[in-house]
Amino acid sequence: AIKGVQLSKRANKIYLDRYFFTDLANVFPKFPQEIDTDQALGALTQMHELTGVKSASAMHDDQIFNFELSLPQLPKSELTQAVNFEVSNLSRIPESDLVVDYWLDGEAPKKSGANLKIRAFAARSEQVVDHMTKLEKAGFKPKSIESIMLANTETLRFNGYITPQSKCAIVDLGDSETVIGFVLNGALHYCRSEKM
Repeated sequence: AIKGVQLSKRANKIYLDRYFFTDLANVFPKFPQEIDTDQALGALTQMHELTGVKSASAMHDDQIFNFELSLPQLPKSELTQAVNFEVSNLSRIPESDLVVDYWLDGEAPKKSGANLKIRAFAARSEQVVDHMTKLEKAGFKPKSIESIMLANTETLRFNGYITPQSKCAIVDLGDSETVIGFVLNGALHYCRSEKM
């Protein structure tokens, strides 16, 4: 299935312009035997008039590594290098084979010498490139990639369901798999997917 929303920003507010959900097997009766995914996505992109649209999309959570780090306060460039090194060390995957992103978990400490709490996320470079290539072949202009559960968490936070004090589980019931995320102190700490 392909699911998507089109958002626009007007007067500093985000609006949902439209959304769609399409089961490829219903649209293409011979899918996936005689029609490959790239062809099907390309056809749907044209059908929904989304060719050339900037897009953000989500990778499966089991493709994304999630780390909590504690690092000294450093200049931005040095902090990025330190995060990349730590993630590579913890995942046992060379830095050159990883795409890494991170953010500060909470506010930077005011006390001199106190460590920063950092949430770091990484995926194998080849999986990210493969994901971006599929989007480009379908006619999109990929701009960013999320994990599915991180996107769900941020949507709930944006709508006021998750606060900095929240402790809860988020359950995403999909067509072929269920993803469960555990939120502690308002942040996603762990997620697990189960095939249906």
